[in-house]
Amino acid sequence: MSMAGLEGLWKKMIELKKPVLTFNPYGGKMSKISELETPFPHRAGNVYKIQYSVNWKEEGVEAEDRNLDLIRRLYEYMTPYVSKSPRSSYLNYRDVDLGTMEMAMYEQSIPPLIDWQGTMAE
Repeated sequence: MSMAGLEGLWKKMIELKKPVLTFNPYGGKMSKISELETPFPHRAGNVYKIQYSVNWKEEGVEAEDRNLDLIRRLYEYMTPYVSKSPRSSYLNYRDVDLGTMEMAMYEQSIPPLIDWQGTMAE
C-alpha cells in the first residue's frame, strides 16, 4: 500500500470514527514451510491479513444498518489496495455479508461460560 493510500486510509478512519482495522503480518517463517506440510493459504505474496470490524451496543435495525454501512465504506475504500480474484473473507469470522448469523446466547456453537456457582457468567 502506498503512502498516499495509507494517508487516505487514516483520513477515512477518522471520518468514519468507529471501524477498526487489524493487520496480521504474514511471511517470514511461513513462507519457508511447504504448502504440503501444513494447510496455510497465506504464503508468498501475502504481506498481511486485514481484519475489518465495527462494534456497537445500540439496539435495533437502524443501529445495525448504520454500523454496517460504516464498515462497508471502509471495506470499499480498501478495494484498490487488497488482493483480488478472489477477494475473500475468512470462514470462521462472523461476516454478515457472507450470510446471516442467527446465533443467540443459548444457540452458539461454543457453550456459554458457567461460573463456579453453576450459573451463567456475564
